Amino acid sequence: MNKIIFDTNFIMTCLKEKVDFLDAEELGEIVLPLQVLDELKKLSEDKKLSLKERETASLALQIIEKNKGQIKFIEFRTRFVDKGIFNYAVRERGIIVATFDRELKSKLGERVEFLIIRGKGKLDLE
Repeated sequence: MNKIIFDTNFIMTCLKEKVDFLDAEELGEIVLPLQVLDELKKLSEDKKLSLKERETASLALQIIEKNKGQIKFIEFRTRFVDKGIFNYAVRERGIIVATFDRELKSKLGERVEFLIIRGKGKLDLE
């Protein structure tokens, strides 16, 4: 079974675009690093961000909490999410990475598939 690992920006973008990131469950098991939860918590409390950004992060946390039975939580040995995702994707098989980070995508290259938002808010593989 495939595993889909999410970064913070992908989740935030899905919510802004009104895309249900949990629909990815059709493609495999949803894996969420605990570091992503930490980043979402920080974003939801960061007074330097717009109210809309803070609310989006808070909504993401609520959705994750409500659906935690559908999500496998993992913890990286690094506090840097992108480095953790890279290491996880290289080490595991059948990984789909949900990120918009160009550097991470470039480093992973052909090793994995990437989850993208296509057209009218549909999740698809690239």
